Amino acid sequence: MTRRTAFMFASVCSVVFAACGPGPGADVSSTRRAALNSIQYDGTGIHSIVWNGVNILEGVGGYYVIGSCTGADSEDQNVISLGSDGKTLHAPGVCPGAPFSIQLTGNNPVHAKITVGPLPVDYRSLSVPFDPTMAYFDRFRISSSGYLVGCANTWSPRSGSGGPFSDIPQPCTIPGHGAVGVARVTKVGPGWWGEISGSVVTVRRTIVGGNIKEGVFINHPYTHNMELSFQVEPVSQHILPKGSTYTLEEDISFRDPGDEPTEDAEFVSADIPDKVSARSEVEVNVTMRNSGETTWTEPADHMGGTRLGSLADNQFVWIPGAAGGYRNNPGDQRLYLASSVAPGQEVTFTFKLQTPDTQGTYTFGARMVHDGVAWFGPEIKRTIEVTNDPCGGGPINGCGGCGTLDHSPGGSCGECGTYVCDGVDAVKCVDPGKNACGGCKALSASPGDACGTCGKYECNGQDALRCNEGSINGCGGCGTLDHSPGGSCGECGTYVCDGVDAVKCDDPGKNACGGCKTLAVSPGDECGECGTYVCDGVDAVKCDDPGANTCGGCTGLDHDPGMPCGTCGKYICKGTDEVECQDPGLNECGECGDVPPDGCGSGDDDGSSSSSGCTAIGGGDLALPLLITLLALVGPGLRRRNRG
Repeated sequence: MTRRTAFMFASVCSVVFAACGPGPGADVSSTRRAALNSIQYDGTGIHSIVWNGVNILEGVGGYYVIGSCTGADSEDQNVISLGSDGKTLHAPGVCPGAPFSIQLTGNNPVHAKITVGPLPVDYRSLSVPFDPTMAYFDRFRISSSGYLVGCANTWSPRSGSGGPFSDIPQPCTIPGHGAVGVARVTKVGPGWWGEISGSVVTVRRTIVGGNIKEGVFINHPYTHNMELSFQVEPVSQHILPKGSTYTLEEDISFRDPGDEPTEDAEFVSADIPDKVSARSEVEVNVTMRNSGETTWTEPADHMGGTRLGSLADNQFVWIPGAAGGYRNNPGDQRLYLASSVAPGQEVTFTFKLQTPDTQGTYTFGARMVHDGVAWFGPEIKRTIEVTNDPCGGGPINGCGGCGTLDHSPGGSCGECGTYVCDGVDAVKCVDPGKNACGGCKALSASPGDACGTCGKYECNGQDALRCNEGSINGCGGCGTLDHSPGGSCGECGTYVCDGVDAVKCDDPGKNACGGCKTLAVSPGDECGECGTYVCDGVDAVKCDDPGANTCGGCTGLDHDPGMPCGTCGKYICKGTDEVECQDPGLNECGECGDVPPDGCGSGDDDGSSSSSGCTAIGGGDLALPLLITLLALVGPGLRRRNRG
């Protein structure tokens, strides 16, 4: 809570009245209490309440929203609804104002609905004060018992339900103004009320809803006020976090000093049968109007609320509706309110009666009660006949109940539906809608489902199906193939089945000769004695075989066997694929061949060689060198190709 200085009150109030005047306010004459002459309010708060000719808010703050981001009590740190645009709290100093809404209706009581938030920063305090003129109020009272007195971090418990403002100690001081003290009630909620009174009027504030944490009464140097606070003391230890939103719904009522607000009710209507069957449950309704001066509420803890209660002579068990209730015995039962009921409003209690097991005449009895306070309003009593006849002599409907059915069970409804019983006294339409073929009968399968070998179901009229058999594809399946098995693909391939519903291209590519046929052997493979296969076109091969060499092998020889080499030699085979020069050299006569039997120089006189000697070519000593030179020139042309 925030303690306000008199300077702050005067400046804010003067601004409000000077700027607003009667224009944006609501000047409403009382229709309930002649003592309420007028009340003026707008979207920023209540500014004037005239009771018996006295303005009880003259020169003070009135009814408004106030808060602070620091917890300090000073004009430059408070944010306030008074003097604002009715949308954002007025912020004259360091604390930013939060969005807010004040909705006020009625006059006695005034019904208030307040929302503050989301907060732009952390707040240390936020409350809704009712600041009246101090001279007209000297006492406070609460609906609960026990409270705390003190201020800041110093608190002492007090018993009771209120007392004079002068009994609230003032341990704290407002610089320049005087001492201040507080009485605070924690754990308040819907149904809780607090009031202030004096010589002119009593003002009561009754919480209807929201998230108020404390009820506060302040013994201030310039006012005796009452606040409903969203904060918990001490403010130094509890913050209202940035982004949070706070709400309050309350009724503010006024009455003459010494008068207690009346609780009263008027009977409006009841839907209760005169005859019921035994061992059954019957729904009933009772509607009441709040004709008193207080708001009917149901506390969250269900302690001491206003309810519909059963009278002592009631003989029926009540089964509460959604709002709940309790039962000790048929003569001590309660039905809770689902929401608060302001003066002039109506409420309907809907519940069930559990009927007795035996037939006879029984009493239903109910009346409004403020538990812990008093019964009020008229008694509602009915005499009900309980019979073993399930319909009390009336006809039994097609569902086994006694009520009149809107339609006969089994009758058509909707597109394809029929009415079926919904309990014993009602029917409902069960309509599955049309089938996939547009008819109302149930189909054994769905159009498009598989049937036969390769078929699918299709509609045969609106209420039947037939199987449309498809053909088997070239792979033995039912799907459509992209290509026919055996068709050409790629360079040299054909399509082959890949399962039963697909084909793939099986392409080995071209053969080694550039064709597509399979070759019996590969080019380069051996054939014949010394040959290899070569391509014969693109799809055939042939054997290219030169035959064996002079030595019986396949490799080309450098020289033919028998050809001369060296001085007096000849080439001879060395294996099958190689030759070597076998050269004995010159004999002792300096010639090739064997030495003549008669010794050197025993040849013919004409100079020709003997049978065992060297034959001269061209005569003389030039014969052998010429022969060697000739062989060197022609030798390469006589060589065969090397197979290796």
